[in-house]
Amino acid sequence: MRARGSRFEAWLLRILDGCISAGTIQEFISRTIRSFGDHPTAFTNMSGAPWFREDMRAVAQLTSEFGLPYPCPWGLASGVEDPPTLSRTPIEWFQGLDGNAVVGKDGLRSGAGAYLEQLLLSGEEACGESIKTELERLLRHVEVKRDLCLSPIVPAVSSDQAWVEKHRVAILFARHARRAGDLRFLNTALKLNDWAFSSHRKMNPRHHAGPLMVYLRSLVEQEAACKELLAR
Repeated sequence: MRARGSRFEAWLLRILDGCISAGTIQEFISRTIRSFGDHPTAFTNMSGAPWFREDMRAVAQLTSEFGLPYPCPWGLASGVEDPPTLSRTPIEWFQGLDGNAVVGKDGLRSGAGAYLEQLLLSGEEACGESIKTELERLLRHVEVKRDLCLSPIVPAVSSDQAWVEKHRVAILFARHARRAGDLRFLNTALKLNDWAFSSHRKMNPRHHAGPLMVYLRSLVEQEAACKELLAR
């Protein structure tokens, strides 16, 4: 399937939006991967967090699969673990919205990015059209609210967890862009990651391992999507 739009259009949209340069993002990815390697205690402290391990595996897998120039010191984990368990099944979470939007005037529903990604991966047909509607709603919300989007998280969470929730949406968009060949979602993932950059560029794995690893994954997901879609 061909990506909607063109490489030039995607580039132009980013330039007009005052984006962070590709070189700056790539240098940050390399530096952040090295910083995790330099702070092994970050892995020890987060060893009990299944989502952290999942994000680590995703970073290593994507850099290997797409030939991205970011060697991971932790490599691909040996063996296969079950995916992290969500507190509710994705379909239970979605139906539990009870007609409420994933994102609205009161904010972003907690877990939106992770649950919607799992629903899309499962190929759930019962809510197929509703899921597509919510994806489009999320996309419009980000485009309208720009760097004020996806806030607050409902119910309220810590500042670190709020970043994690936002990064999960960026990951959702980058992965959906690859599946659907839709550059709109890739462009919006790029914007989300650009807007988050200034808040993450000086984060230290010792103190912010969780949100920093998710942001790292989000950036690598966008790099993989760019390589796949813009090379078509």
